[in-house]
Formats: sequence, structure tokens, C-alpha cells
Amino acid sequence: MPIPEVEKFDELIFNSPNTQEIFNSIFEITSEVVWILDVKKDRSVWLASDENKVKYAIRPRIEGVPDDHWVVGIHPEDRDSASQGYEKAKANPAITFFEHEYRFRGASNQYFYIKDKMKFWRNASGEAEMVVGVWCDITDRLFREEQLDQMLTSMEDDRRRFRIISEVSNAAMWEVDFLSGKIRWTAGKAALNDLGLSSEFRPLEEWEKAIHPEDRSRALNYFYNVVLSDENKYKDEYRIIKPDGTVAHMVDQGYIVRDAEGKALRALGGWIDITGERCRELELKELLERQDKMIEELSAHEEELASSEEELRQINEQLGLNLQILTERDFIISQSQKVAKIGSWEFEPDTLRTEWSDELYNILGVNKNFDRQNFQEVLSLFEENSGIHIVEKFRGVLDRKYPNLDFVAQVRTPIGYRKWVRITAYTVFEKNRIARMVGLVFDITMSKESEERLKASEEKFSKAFRNNPDLMNIVREEDRMIMDVNERAYAMLGYTREELIGTSAADLNLYVYEEERNAFFKEYELSGQVDMESTWRRKDGGHIQVLVSSSRLELEGQKCILSVVRDISDRRIAEERFEKAFDLSPDLMLIFREQDGVLVEANSKLTEFSGYSREETIGKSSDEFMLWADETERNKFLEHYAVTGYMTDEARFYKKGKIPFFATVSGQRILLHEENHMLIVVRDITDKKQAEEKLIESEANLNATINNTTLMVWSVDREFRLIKFNEPFRKYMQQEYGLDLLVGAIGDVSELRPSWIERYTRALAGETVKISEQSRGFYFDFSLNPIIDNGKIMGVSVFAEDVTERVEKEKALAEALNKIGELKLMALRSVMNPHFIFNALNSIQYFIAQNDRKNAINYLSTFSKLVRGILTHSLSNKIKLSEELEQLRNYVSLEQMRFEDKFSFDVKIVGQLDLDAIEIPSLLVQPYVENAILHGLYNKEGKGLLKICVMEENGSIVFEIEDNGIGRAAAMDLRNHNFPKHKSMGTALTEERLKLINAQDKIAFEILDLYDDHKRPQGTKVRIWVKE
Repeated sequence: MPIPEVEKFDELIFNSPNTQEIFNSIFEITSEVVWILDVKKDRSVWLASDENKVKYAIRPRIEGVPDDHWVVGIHPEDRDSASQGYEKAKANPAITFFEHEYRFRGASNQYFYIKDKMKFWRNASGEAEMVVGVWCDITDRLFREEQLDQMLTSMEDDRRRFRIISEVSNAAMWEVDFLSGKIRWTAGKAALNDLGLSSEFRPLEEWEKAIHPEDRSRALNYFYNVVLSDENKYKDEYRIIKPDGTVAHMVDQGYIVRDAEGKALRALGGWIDITGERCRELELKELLERQDKMIEELSAHEEELASSEEELRQINEQLGLNLQILTERDFIISQSQKVAKIGSWEFEPDTLRTEWSDELYNILGVNKNFDRQNFQEVLSLFEENSGIHIVEKFRGVLDRKYPNLDFVAQVRTPIGYRKWVRITAYTVFEKNRIARMVGLVFDITMSKESEERLKASEEKFSKAFRNNPDLMNIVREEDRMIMDVNERAYAMLGYTREELIGTSAADLNLYVYEEERNAFFKEYELSGQVDMESTWRRKDGGHIQVLVSSSRLELEGQKCILSVVRDISDRRIAEERFEKAFDLSPDLMLIFREQDGVLVEANSKLTEFSGYSREETIGKSSDEFMLWADETERNKFLEHYAVTGYMTDEARFYKKGKIPFFATVSGQRILLHEENHMLIVVRDITDKKQAEEKLIESEANLNATINNTTLMVWSVDREFRLIKFNEPFRKYMQQEYGLDLLVGAIGDVSELRPSWIERYTRALAGETVKISEQSRGFYFDFSLNPIIDNGKIMGVSVFAEDVTERVEKEKALAEALNKIGELKLMALRSVMNPHFIFNALNSIQYFIAQNDRKNAINYLSTFSKLVRGILTHSLSNKIKLSEELEQLRNYVSLEQMRFEDKFSFDVKIVGQLDLDAIEIPSLLVQPYVENAILHGLYNKEGKGLLKICVMEENGSIVFEIEDNGIGRAAAMDLRNHNFPKHKSMGTALTEERLKLINAQDKIAFEILDLYDDHKRPQGTKVRIWVKE
């Protein structure tokens, strides 16, 4: 066959539109890369789909540029072997077809495993003139093979562990290799010998022949049907014939390992010997048949028994004995059928012979080699106190103090397990003596553990109820009678527990306003839970403001109302005092949020001091209405405040319209809504400042000015002797220190002299010194300025302002703001806790009462994880994204169990997010998840769907909470219809919480109403952006 030149082949392919289209289609379908190399001209052509060209970074051929795409792209570790293998194959005339594997670098420096198949076109001399090759990406296949090897290694480890376990149990593990058609077994030596199994691979026919002939056809058909299907799990039960000819009942279950095409490669499984259980079932059946037979025999003898009184007496005696034996056995049989894990035993006092059933060995954790005839060995299986109790009970029966036994003991098995058992026994008399004792042993470990958990749960609830700092009470729904109340009732309401328990809540007349009481019970009857602020009446007639959180609770089959009542009177008073102090202050008072400098509140002096209205300033940054005349001085103020949390300064300011004024400005850090804010108090000191300037400019006007002001003013020379002083300063020194001031004298007190000399010295050096200081119960702002005459500093002038009233007002205001922040945060947390906790406790109590151990343990475990997570992050505002998602899963899982799987739940993480490195505000998403469940999905007909999606978008973490519920409009209509006058506390708290979080973290959110193609509501989507 003639060999076309590469250029002609290139032209044939690419200059024909139809041919080009055909080849492109072939490459897109096969996902292959074809390459053609003209060996003599060392030129190559690479043919591939557009997708594969991008995948393998195939560049178009450029004339004059070396074609090193293949060599450069091979992994450095594979390059030599791949090149040498190719060169050797090319140089060998006997080789026409050649293939090898290597790693090749594609786009984004990603390496792929390539299987490269090629054909050499040679001339008559055997020299290669052209090479045609095809690439096949085998990355996924190698990855699957590696996974399979890892899985087989793991199974080998499991097999070794199982072999150790099987040494002490009657079980065997099997492995089938379908490629070789062989099977091998893993078990203890005793089990292998007993069942005739081999630990080496043997033909499957040996296993097939071991199956009982009556079960063989059915069992083999089922096994091979599973192997040929796409199912992976296999479970069956059949009989086998052991080497000694006996029959054993086996439970066989396993797992099918398949390749990528679904073909069965291996199967792993295990045998469990249940022969004992099947034998016990047959024994019970035989006993019942014997009982029926004896009853028939007794019926046939009735006519014979009537013929002779003596014979009747004798037969009656025998019948009584038989009936007694039948009663004993019937009792054992019936109890064994009803209760799982029951062992039986018999004891003959005369011979000391003891017989145990097989189940009793299992309960006590011993094998049949155990010496049951040795009473001391038997007692060693019980805890010390239980052993003493057993001896006492048995002696009591033998001494005829007790007619029978029925008590509980604790077992300690040889391998360390602890169990609870119930032991019962009945005495059998023959000729007025105890012939034997027949008894049962019940394994009650699970029920005992459930009782202990229930008791612990009840103790925790009781402790929380008694020690709660808030008032807690339980009221019966039927007649509103108070069933229990904690001691907090006396401090809050003035009633003792004795006065309240057994009293009707209606008789106490606690609600001051009847409409509040009616609204409370109306909402409770509709939803079973309430959060409401109300005014209550104390025993002495006084009124208090309370926050009542109530939910439904069932106790001893009765529906009750569990309420937590918090006294919020202090919070109300603090709010009123703060508002009054804030609005009535003679100074301008401003509150800025530290995080972004936004003004959140201002008192009534705003326009008077600054010339700006509230609309122009509230909610805007201080940069938008700059009041400082000197920005440098403003920056110094803020820098000092940032370090100390407090700062006072005098500065020049501008009102709106550039009207100048002087003022003292004081900043104090306060806490509002668990977030730092800056309280600014501005006092206009324009008059004071002008007075200072005039005093400095003209000594002649000093006396007139300083004596007509409330400021204390004095001046000293360079030796710290008084030059001038005004009347306020003279009176102060006379009243506080008993010092009569004289011009020319050193006008200070010895205890204050060192500090004042240091201040005078600083001013004489040319520094303007400003100091705030407390002295003898007064707060002063001091200003020291150098007195300059003809360019020389001649002395120091001092201005002192009594700011005691202002400082005390600022402190009181800061304390009030902090108190409000704390009280609001406490109220916010307290409202969000009770309902969910008590609903969870009710569900756990229900599962325990129903003896549903699995659901009780699952629910309790999930609930404890959720509570632990909440407590762990209750003192911090941040949480890892992984922990937040885990708490959401726990919360939704509890709600799903609570609403009996009324909806399904799905969490999706989009992209490669480092869930442990990303931190967000804690419990940010939970309120919206709760709204989706309670308002969207709960009222939906049929099963709903809740989806949470987390992704990264433009530098933000985005949460999407989507439900297919009834929609916001329908939920609002339903709420307005059922609760026309109620404002949801949950919604208000969610909004309040978002404000608290948004003050520290840049957060945005939007709520979207979802509709189907017919514009009908089909759910709600909430999107939340958290800036990283």
C-alpha cells in the first residue's frame, strides 16, 4: 500500500469540508487523539476534537517552529522510558504495532495517563517512514483499579480481624473469586474443622455440595441471580450437612464487588450458625404437641376414672402431678415465646445437680465447658452484692421462707461485659419435700439502661426547674391548676410555693390587663406555644413587666403548660432613664457605631449645635457631615480613643454653613447590642475659649474677665509664684484647703506641689497642657498656656473648669446604655431557647415510654450534639462554617423526627470551600431554616423539600435556603387569619439578631418568592451574603 506524504494527507483531511466534518464527528464521538508522523521530514499532524485539543493543550503547527509538543508534555519521570521504548520499536524492522503507557501534561498542568497505540509504515528495507498513533485516556481506569486494590487490602485487614473474633465464636467468613470459580473461608480452627471448611481457595462446587439437598436448588438459584443482577447485597438462610453428617442451619449474607461495567469480580460474606435457635423452636413445638397428646389421653380415661373411687383417687394424684409438670413447662414455653433472651435452669437440692439451657450460657457469657455444678464458680459471674443476695434468696427457698424467687441481679461476664438479669424460680414438691427448683433468667440489660437514662433525664430536668433564675411553673391545661412552681415565685410575685401549688391560675388574677391574658391563651390554643411580654400583678398589688415563654408538655398522660417567666422591669426602667437623660442633656450627645463610624442616634441638641437635621445625619458616616475644623486634630482624637476607649479634647468646630465654634468633646466606649459604640458629648465652650484668648492677649483685661466667669483662673511666673487669680479660684482654695492666696506667694498645697511643678515646667517650655483630673470629689479640666511677652515666655496662665456634673452624667449615661445592651441581649437569648428544648425533651420521653430504644438514643444523641454546639459558641460570635452546617443538620434532623418526616432535607456545597478555615457569625442561617420549616413546609400538603446551598460568589460566602412550601403570601394570610392581632416574636427577634450581626460583619440578604409556570406560589428562597 503506498504511503501518502504528510502534507498531502493534511490537505486531504483539511481542504475537504465533508471530510473535515466527518473526522471532527469521529473525534467527538470516540474522544480519541490521532497523530501522524512523517519520520523522514520529522513533521507531525495531531487530530482531535476541540475539547481534546484544549484538554491536552495541542497547539496548531507553526511553520519553522520545532514540533516538540509530545516530548515536552511527557512527565519527567516517564520521559526517558517512553522515548527509548518508541525509538527501539521504530528501529526494529520486525515491529509493526507497538503500544506503551505514560503520563502526559495537559491544560492547567494536569497530568493524564495515556495508552499510546501506534503502527509503523516501513519501506522494503524495513525503515520506518511514517507512524500513525492513537491516544486513549486511561486515567479513570487506573484510578478505579487503585481504588479496587485499596478496597481489597482493606478487606484483607478486615478478614484478619474477623479471624481473631471467630476464634471465640461459631461464625465463618467467605470470599468468592468469580474469575477462578473458587471460594475460601476465614474462621477459628474449631469452626473450620466442625464445618469442614478450608482457608485455601477451593472450587465452588464443594460449597454447593455442602448445602442440604432440599435447599440446594433454591439457594444456588438465588445466589447466582444476585450475582448476575445489578444488586450488591445478598442474604439467605439454608441448611448444610457437616462432615459428621449432622445438619446445621446457617444465615448467609454477603456483598458483591463489581468492576466499572458492573461485572461481578468477587463476593465477600459470612455464615452465622443459628442451629441452636432452630432446635429450641423444634423443642418448644414438641412440648406443645406432647401437651396436646396428654390432654387427649386424659380425656380418654375419664370413663375409666369414674368406675372406681380408689382408681380415681390414684389417677387424680397422678393427674395432679402431670398437670403440675405441664403447668411448669407450659409457663416456661409461653414465657419463652413472649420474651427474647430467656434462659431456663433446674436445680435438685438432694443431688446438687444443675441443668442450664443454651440461652443461659449466652446470657452469662460463658461456653458449655463452664463448670455449672460448682456453685462458687457460678457466683463469681455476679457482682459481689448480687452474689450475696442470690445466696440469701436460695437459702430462704430451701428453708421454706419463700415459696418462689423473683429478683434482679447484676452479671459480670468473663470478658468484662456488665448485664442486668431477672431471676425467677418455682419449687416442685414431692412427698412434702423440695424435689427441684425450676427457673428462668431474663436479660433485662436494655430496659435497665433505659430506666437509668430516663431517671437521669428526669433528674436533670428537675434540677434545671428548681435552680432556674427565672420563675418556672407547670399548669394543667384542663382546669388551669398550678401543679408545680420553683422558689423564684416568691421573689418575683410574693407568693410561696405552698400558696401557689394546687391553686387555679385564674384565681390569682395575675394579668393586669384582661386583653393580654386573652391574647396569650388564644395563641397557646392555636399553636401550643407562646412568647409574650405582659404586665403582671404581684401579691402586694404592685405591677411588674414580665416576658412569658410557654409550651405544651405532657406529664403522666395529662396535657400541661410549661412556662418560663422573666422579670424585665429593670430593663424597662433602664430604657426610660436612658431616654430621659439622653434627650434632656444640655450638651449635644451622639452615638456612633465604632465599626464604620455611622451615627445611630443623637439627642435634641443636634440642630442647635451643628445646624444639621436628623434626616441629614442619622444612618450616615461622620465623614459626610464633618464638624471638625482641623482634620489632623480629629485623627489624633480617634487614635487615642482607639487605644484607651476614652478621650477628651478641646477643638474648633464648624456648624453647617462654616459657622465656627469651640467645644470640649468627650468620647466614651459603650456596649450596645453586644457591639462597641462611641458615645460623644459635645459642650459649647466658645465663650470660655474667647475668654482665654482675651486673657492671653491682654493682661490689663485679665482681672475683669476672670472674675466674671465660673472658670477658676490664675497665673504664675517662672518661679511658680502667683501673678493673678480670680475670685472662684480664691474661694475654692479657701474652702477646700484653708489656704489664703497672696500675689507673689507660691499658691499651692504641699501634697500637690510635685505634680503642678511638672505641669508648669511643661508650659514654660512652650507646650499647651490640657489635663482632666479628679480632686476631692470634683472633676476638673485644666488648660495651661505659656504667657509670652516680646517673644519670651514669662509665666503660665491656668484655666480650670468644674466638669463634675458633666462627667457624672456621662458615666450614668454609659452605664444605662451598657445595661440596656445586656438586658436586650439576655431577652433575645431567653426567648429563642425554651420551645425547642422542651419539644425535644418531650420527644425523647415519648420514645423511652414506647420502649423505642433506637429512636430514643438517636434523638438524644442528636439533641446533645446540638446543645453542646450552642453552649460551645454561646460566648463567641464566630463559628467555623463546618460547625455551623453540622448544627444545622442536627437541628433539621430533630425537626424531621418531630414532624414525622413531613419533609426531606438536602445540603449542597458548591466548589472547593475550606469549611474549617471559613468563619461566619454563629446561628446566622438557623432562623431562616426555622421559618422555612414552620411557615413554609409545615402547612404544605404532602411531603416538602428543604434545600441549603453554600457557595462562594465575588469574595462572599453565599447561603441559599430554599423550600417548596406554601409561599410567604399564603403563610402571612394563614397567620393573619389565625393570629390577627399577634406580631411574631420569632420574626422580630430574627430581625434584631440580623442587626446585631450586621454591625460587625458586612451581611446582605434578599428573599425571593418562587412561582411555577402558571404563576402559582411554590416556595421561598432566601439568599444571604457574608463578606469573607
